[in-house]
Amino acid sequence: MKGVLLMGYGSPETESDVTEYFTDIRGHVPGIAEIESLKERYRKIGRSPLLEITLRQAKALQALLGKDYAVYVGMKHWKPYLRDALEEMEKDGIQEAVAIAMTPYFSSMSVGSYMKLVEGKTRIKINFVKSWCRNGFFLRAVEEKLNAIKDGSPVIFTAHSLPERILEIKDPYVDEIRETCAKIAAMAGPL
Repeated sequence: MKGVLLMGYGSPETESDVTEYFTDIRGHVPGIAEIESLKERYRKIGRSPLLEITLRQAKALQALLGKDYAVYVGMKHWKPYLRDALEEMEKDGIQEAVAIAMTPYFSSMSVGSYMKLVEGKTRIKINFVKSWCRNGFFLRAVEEKLNAIKDGSPVIFTAHSLPERILEIKDPYVDEIRETCAKIAAMAGPL
C-alpha cells in the first residue's frame, strides 16, 4: 500500500489551544499581549475550520483512491503534527508516499518548511508535490466558482502574505500567484 500525506500549517481548534499553538510557532512562549491579541482574533471568528476542511479533503481523496492507498494528514504547527503522521504511516507499513501541501503555491517559507520537517525524518520514500497551481483541475475549479458568482461586481484577487524577503531570494510564490490570477482571469472572460 502507498501513502498520501496532506500537509498544512495547522491552527488551534479552540481559543484555549492558542497559547500552545503560538508557542510552537515561535519556539518560545510569546508575551501575554501577543497571546491575547491572537485569542481575540479567534473569539471573532469562533474557530478555525482548517483541520476540519483538511480532514474532509483527506476522506474524499481516500474514497477516490481506494484501498491501494492510505491518506494521512499532518500539520506543521498543530495536531495532528507532521511527525505524528509520519509515525502512523511507518506503523501502517507505508514504504512510499506522495506528500502534498494544501496550498497550491510553493514558497520556501511554507511548502519548503514542510518538506524540511519531513525529509530525513522517516524511512518512507517521500515524493513531494511542490506546487500544483498550474494543474488544470485546480484552475477550472476556481474558474467555475468565479463564473458562478459573477454579477458585474469587480473581482479582486488576494493571497496570503509572506515577508518581503521572499522577493530577495527569488521565491516563486509571488510569480505563481500572479500567473494563476492571469490564467483564471483569461479563462473566466470579462470580469
